[in-house]
This record gives sequence, C-alpha cells and structure tokens, in this order.
Amino acid sequence: MKKLFFTVALMATSLVASAQFATSNGGGSFSAAKTSAEVSGHSSFFVEYNSINPDEMLEDCEDETATGLSIGFNKAFSIADNVGGLPLFVEAGAKLTYAWATMTDEDLSEECDYDCGDEFTMGMKMTSRHAFVTVPINVMYKFAVPSTSVVLEPFVGLTFKGHILGGSKATMKFEACCDDTEADYEEMEKDIDEMMEEMSMNYFDKDDMGGKKYTANRFALGYQIGVNVSFGKYYAGVSYGSDFSDYMSEKLEVDSKLQTTSVTVGVRF
Repeated sequence: MKKLFFTVALMATSLVASAQFATSNGGGSFSAAKTSAEVSGHSSFFVEYNSINPDEMLEDCEDETATGLSIGFNKAFSIADNVGGLPLFVEAGAKLTYAWATMTDEDLSEECDYDCGDEFTMGMKMTSRHAFVTVPINVMYKFAVPSTSVVLEPFVGLTFKGHILGGSKATMKFEACCDDTEADYEEMEKDIDEMMEEMSMNYFDKDDMGGKKYTANRFALGYQIGVNVSFGKYYAGVSYGSDFSDYMSEKLEVDSKLQTTSVTVGVRF
C-alpha cells in the first residue's frame, strides 16, 4: 500500500512538473493541447473496485483485506485558468461503497458414529460486511496530451466518510456422512442457528459490542491521492487513501484505520 501511495504521488508530481516545464519553454505545448482535447469542468458517473485494508482488524483472518464495490457521482469546477501553467479545479461528489471480508472459515471433521464409513464435517464462516458513504473534495490539475483526446488528471483531497452498516455474520455449513447423521443434525439445527445469531454482531450496537464505549465510529475524516486518464467522455483512474482515525473504538486497542486502494472507470457528460 505504501509503495502504491508513493508511486501515485510521484506520478502526480512529475505530471505537474512536466507541464510547468513545457509552458515555461515557449508556452506552446499546452496551448496546442487545448485545441486537441477540451480541458474543462465535468460531471461524472463512475463505478469502483476497492481493496480495503483495516490494519490489524483482519490480521488473523482468511482475508487480510476487504473487497469493496462502489458507485458514485462527482463534479469538477474550474477555480483558476492558470496555476503553474495549468488549469486548476475543485472536484466534489459522493459514492456508496459495499465491502465484505471472510473473517474465519474452519472445517471441523469428526468421526462418524454410524457404519457408513465416512466422516461428517461442520464448518463455521464469519463474514464481515460494511456499507458507507464517502464525500470526497479534491484539488485537481488537468493536463491535455498534445495532438490527442487524452487528458491526465492528478488530484489530492480530503474524504468525509459516514458508515451505514458494519458488522459480522456467522454461518455454519454441514456435510453429513449418511442419512442418520443428517437426521441428527436437523434436530440440532435450531440450537445451532441460535448459537450463530449470538456470534453475529452489529459493530454499532452497544449490546453486541459490550458497551457503548466499544462501538465502532460512524464518521471518519481521511485523505486520498490519485490520477485519472480521460478519453473524451470516458475515463479511468487509480487512487489510494486512508482514514486519519480508527474505524473500531480505541478502547478495543485494535489498529483499524481503513486504507483503500481504488480502481475507477466512469463516463462524463
């Protein structure tokens, strides 16, 4: 994650530096580029793939990162025609993210007490599920590549995140060795369902978490940095961001700052 962060930051810095060099040596490069690709404000719809690393929260789990999918809208407004030789924009919007991770997945094999000669297995799976809304506010440069419709857009900004859903759900799977074992399992099924319900929890519920001071934080402030490449009305991008504060309560003594790497594709109008 840190390598990606520095790579994106270096890309953004080098793009701006290159553009400043081009404009300081005659000023013709950027002017020519404006005639081949319109550099202006935009409105966008987009979808994202997110890889979310919550530090120690999933440290001992099968999935060390949560997988997320997002859908959102943003709009960029021009705030200056020439800052360092390039147009400067403020981009703001909102996106809805749903993310999940497998926290445990254990297979418990037992000898079968019947004469069918096999084993039966019981496996428990704990799945962490999250939903949140993020409002990003970015500062963005736009650099049109000469003689093409390609525009490079390095950006950096703050993110304001509000969590809607957060929790874990326990389920159990069962594979019987023979019909008699299956019948025994069906008799226990109600008790097992109750046990799974007790193991499931809502991270924002004080009863599930053992007190209000242990509940997760609903809101978080963070940052993000990235770069987009637009091709006419379509664009793609990559970004990295992190919350400044922990997602889980500090009382739990678990490092849980959500660090997110995102790949974005979208359409503009």
